[in-house]
Amino acid sequence: MRLLITLFFLLSPLNITSADFVGPDKTPHYNSVKDVLDTPVDDVKIVLRGKITEKIAHERYKFSDDTGTIIVQIKDRLMKTITVKHTSTIEIYGEIEVKYSPLKTVEVEVDLVRLIKP
Repeated sequence: MRLLITLFFLLSPLNITSADFVGPDKTPHYNSVKDVLDTPVDDVKIVLRGKITEKIAHERYKFSDDTGTIIVQIKDRLMKTITVKHTSTIEIYGEIEVKYSPLKTVEVEVDLVRLIKP
């Protein structure tokens, strides 16, 4: 009997099923810099394709696509393995950072940089 009870408790977690919601998602989907600047939502993950046009400070750059320009924060460690020129096309993976001190600013904190066209 102890063996059956022990087996029951050991195997019961295997029968647990998980569910997830499948349906409309109200999280905005961003395809461009303009989309990010028009309707920014803090901490939303994004992927953008464009060019770094200028380094403005330590780990801060101007990033542009065909629709606009935004400030991105890229850690030095992410740039060590690739060479990015102002003519290079890159993809950045990161999240939107909205700050309200003293004025509203919208930037992207980058987690990954992928070189598309050197």
